[in-house]
Amino acid sequence: MYIYNLLTMNWYWISLLISLLLLIRAADAFIKGSEVLGSAIGMSSFLVGVTIVAIGTSLPELATSLIATLNGQNSFAIDNIMGSNISNMLLVGGIIMILAKELNINLKITNILFFFLITVIFLIIVRDGYITQKEGCVLLILLMIYIIFSYLEGKKVLKNEEKNKTSFKLKDFFMIVFGGLLIILSSKYVVFSVENIAKQFHINISLMTIFVVTLGTSLPEIIVSISAIKKGDGAMAIGSIIGSSMLNILVVAGIPAIFTKLSVSGKAFGAIPFLFFATMGFVIISIIPTKKKRNIGYILVLIYFVFMFKSLFE
Repeated sequence: MYIYNLLTMNWYWISLLISLLLLIRAADAFIKGSEVLGSAIGMSSFLVGVTIVAIGTSLPELATSLIATLNGQNSFAIDNIMGSNISNMLLVGGIIMILAKELNINLKITNILFFFLITVIFLIIVRDGYITQKEGCVLLILLMIYIIFSYLEGKKVLKNEEKNKTSFKLKDFFMIVFGGLLIILSSKYVVFSVENIAKQFHINISLMTIFVVTLGTSLPEIIVSISAIKKGDGAMAIGSIIGSSMLNILVVAGIPAIFTKLSVSGKAFGAIPFLFFATMGFVIISIIPTKKKRNIGYILVLIYFVFMFKSLFE
């Protein structure tokens, strides 16, 4: 019996790891196939980025949150958003600033302030402990405003950009179809594994979601950001964090809330001050003109570990 329980526990951890890896690969395949489709129908690379790629990078968070919500885990989505956004700004943002010798951030201040505004609206919505269907609709309306705003901001780029259509091949079709199916399947096993690990070890499921699941589903953003830093593109690295965090709020909360009222767990409620100050700090750091931000990066990573320690032992 002891050996059976030990094997079962190990299997759930292995299942979680494999599911997260498959989820990341599936999202990557879906995005690549969708990019080719967008280009094939004449969409500019900017518009593809604002719509297909931006929403595509949030697919792991959306899929796991939607599956969990439909399974009755109504606090999973908000736990996911809190953990993902805090890790994006403190952990990923800190790592980027540590690795970059010089960080040239060339983002428009309107984009950064819009992100801060979205975060504040989200925190106001969750202060009563729930996200209702009406509030979910508000978040989706804000998503449409964000897409239109981004489109108008890049209108000049669209006019000057050459529209080189690419051919849409059968391989790209299969990448979209099987990528989408694999996202759904792997998301189910991520949620299944988390639920069972939490039961076996008597761990708070919100704690598992905030740390384990969010770190796993944030891997695409981490990889994109580090790759951008290696190419010397600081704006893309910081922009990917801002875009991903904004879409986490608008999509990952907005869509599941259409199906059912989302609840805020005690762990997520305790993370609200951290999310607010992490966002405010990240916005201020992004606006600061100095290029050398390594020391700031160390501070951000340290604050993230303080957040982890507080959440684990409170």
